[in-house]
Amino acid sequence: MSHLIRFAFCLLLFALGLGCQSRDEATTEHEHEGTSVTLWTEKTELFMEYPALIAGQEAAFAVHLSDLKDFKPVTSGKLTCVFKNAAGGDLTVVAESPSYPGIFRPLVKFSEAGVYDLELRLEGEQVADVIRVPNVRVFADEAAIPHAAEAAAGVELITFLKEQQWKIDFRTEPAQTRKLSGSVKAVGEILPKAQWHAEVPALVNGV
Repeated sequence: MSHLIRFAFCLLLFALGLGCQSRDEATTEHEHEGTSVTLWTEKTELFMEYPALIAGQEAAFAVHLSDLKDFKPVTSGKLTCVFKNAAGGDLTVVAESPSYPGIFRPLVKFSEAGVYDLELRLEGEQVADVIRVPNVRVFADEAAIPHAAEAAAGVELITFLKEQQWKIDFRTEPAQTRKLSGSVKAVGEILPKAQWHAEVPALVNGV
């Protein structure tokens, strides 16, 4: 009986090992790094995300546009996306209106791999602008895509979505050197945190 128990236990461990391996393969097989772009013009702020692009496969772009007059979402207008490569090939995709306030979601399908320059043409009463995005890379197949573990250096970033920013008084600007205004002079007392304060009695009397 003890031999049967040991045999069954070994089979169980083997099955668990296979299950863990298959789950790991399922979760890592298609993990590829997407791309995000942030650009400013005189009129608009662009934050754009798109997955790893493969020739012959449709991909959804998430184009977030903010009106710099008030840093609120662009809620109307037509967005034309024109992709051009060095060989002279081009691809034009049109999003007739935002899918959500501030977010255009054009579906793009490239016929050729390569590096493209993107021109975003926004037409509307709220704001009209042209935004140029260089170096949009399209891969020939999935095997050519760098793995997410290789592309990302393990850096944990703080997420603050445009959808969250648009709901509050918030704006972004390029970093630059400025002169700080004078601060208010005041008198204060520095106290330690309650849990960091301790009284240590003397072990002997003083002189």
